[in-house]
Amino acid sequence: MADAEFIRFLLDQLSSISNLSSKKMFGEYCLFYRDRIVAIINKEYRIFVKANDETLPLFLAENAEQFSYLAKGKLHKMHYWTIPELAVEEPEELIKWIRLGIQAV
Repeated sequence: MADAEFIRFLLDQLSSISNLSSKKMFGEYCLFYRDRIVAIINKEYRIFVKANDETLPLFLAENAEQFSYLAKGKLHKMHYWTIPELAVEEPEELIKWIRLGIQAV
């Protein structure tokens, strides 16, 4: 699972977005916007952001991978997709992707 220091770094990068918080859930960290999950950060520090029909093409254009997990022998896929790795290094890019997630919740 991603560590608390990385989550603090992300929240600092995203400080211009009000009502954003984090919490451990499902064995991963989740970023919340007004009590709704907008992103999941896995143990490899990959960020999966919520997408909907309108925003999904933007993720697919970046060759995003879908968040999935195995439970009771069955693979479950969720509507969360990876963002470009370089977005973590550039606050404006990270904000852009998280705002797309907020749009989808």
